[in-house]
Amino acid sequence: MKILLANAIETFEDAHHQRSLCDRIQQILACHGHRVDRLTLPFVDDLHTIMEQMLAYRLLDLTSAVDRLIAFDSPACFLSHPSKIIIVSSEHQTLCSSSPEDFSSLHSSSITRKMEHARNKVFGESKAIFFDTNEAKQTWCSKHLAPAVFAECLEQRTEDEIAKLLTLNDDRYSASPRNKRFEGRAA
Repeated sequence: MKILLANAIETFEDAHHQRSLCDRIQQILACHGHRVDRLTLPFVDDLHTIMEQMLAYRLLDLTSAVDRLIAFDSPACFLSHPSKIIIVSSEHQTLCSSSPEDFSSLHSSSITRKMEHARNKVFGESKAIFFDTNEAKQTWCSKHLAPAVFAECLEQRTEDEIAKLLTLNDDRYSASPRNKRFEGRAA
């Protein structure tokens, strides 16, 4: 399977954790016979241009390039692909892990609503959502109403289990119930 690991960095400080997590996932998937490439996208943490940056990510067509897209955090999760998985990291503050209250203190309610809608859309279109640690899963789930049934943690899993989960070779990860829940919230 051709798999693309995508992440975005705001600063060089972000790069170390993102690179180490990507390195680990890339090594695991490559050892299991998958062809794995990486895409690192730039991102500027400016609330005045966030919507334009997210749109630019959405316009990248990766459908014919790879079989699976694994997006690390946001804004990489705004990339579109019919077989996308999102991995939420414990050490990277993301747009997608922020609650609506986090945005409202920073900008207008219009941007808050747009961000919440966009976040619900990208999570709703993903095939699965994973967290690198239980702490990240608990933090994310405490900020969002969606139940944890659609989310799995990669912490304390064997490399074989991680490879199986990330290639969706497990019948437990049916996207339809979770997608309907997020799509309803995005409408």
